[in-house]
Amino acid sequence: MSECLITFSSTHYALKAEKVLKEHRLQVVPMPMPREISSSCGLSLSFDCRLKESVVEALKKSKVEVEGIYFREEGGLKKTRFA
Repeated sequence: MSECLITFSSTHYALKAEKVLKEHRLQVVPMPMPREISSSCGLSLSFDCRLKESVVEALKKSKVEVEGIYFREEGGLKKTRFA
């Protein structure tokens, strides 16, 4: 499984996204914002990268603002396009 992280501009959006994604039966795990992305406190959601299209579609449909999507690779996290 390859891990992806989705980040938000506020904890409010992260919690809303978690609720929306669970309603769509998409498995996500809330976790603290990794320091390599931001030094400020925050919440991100971890999920299987194979679910990326479904995650993006569900969040767009529910008008949840996303800051970024990252995938874990050797050496750290790399930002992907949010499309």
